[in-house]
Amino acid sequence: AALQLKEEGNVYFRNADFLLASHSYCQGLFQLLPHLPDELHETATELLCNTSTALNKLQHSTFAIEAAKMACQLQGTKPKGHYRLATALVAAGRFAEAQQAAHDAQSLPGIDSKPKQQFATVCEQTLQQLSAVTSP
Repeated sequence: AALQLKEEGNVYFRNADFLLASHSYCQGLFQLLPHLPDELHETATELLCNTSTALNKLQHSTFAIEAAKMACQLQGTKPKGHYRLATALVAAGRFAEAQQAAHDAQSLPGIDSKPKQQFATVCEQTLQQLSAVTSP
């Protein structure tokens, strides 16, 4: 049921209906609770990351930050949650924290080299944009 709700949310997201997307993602999370077995951490993390992105699109950065933080708590060694956290922090204007989240993600151990390189490139671009915004 949770995966079906994730896919439903993805359809809404592709159609730029971010409110319904975030609702579907949250419903998927509720399907997994209250007891989240280890084998469902990845699904829950994906739902939290997607929720964070949809909430960010709705300009609800405070909630987007919290969803991303929960994703990082569930699977802290996966870069996606950290990237979602950094982008939500940027949207909230919390640039120093965003920069730290991006740096933390770049130093994650055990990530395959190709995704890690792709993520590092995105982080580097984000950090350059942050430097341009925060420099006097």
